[in-house]
Amino acid sequence: MADSDHTISEPARRVIDSTPVIYFSRVFIPVALSIIGYFMVTTLDDLKHGMKDGSDKIWIALDRVSTNANTQAVDLAALKVKVDDVGKSVDRINTVVDSIKKN
Repeated sequence: MADSDHTISEPARRVIDSTPVIYFSRVFIPVALSIIGYFMVTTLDDLKHGMKDGSDKIWIALDRVSTNANTQAVDLAALKVKVDDVGKSVDRINTVVDSIKKN
């Protein structure tokens, strides 16, 4: 392989070494990268805050679900007691009816 295969042609070399291209590479590219970096950082910050807000809302919803579950458990326990009381009342009524039938 000859060295000429890997070298840049003279007109291209002149363009690369020209003042506008050097100015562009030293000024515009760092500014462009800084702007892109700024938008990336602000986007990540927004995502972080959004995730935190979402997480907080999930925990609030879970708290409400657990509160509702606890309330339902208490309601079910109270209902079970009432059903047991009704069952005892029915037993008493049956006893009274049976005693009436015997007399």
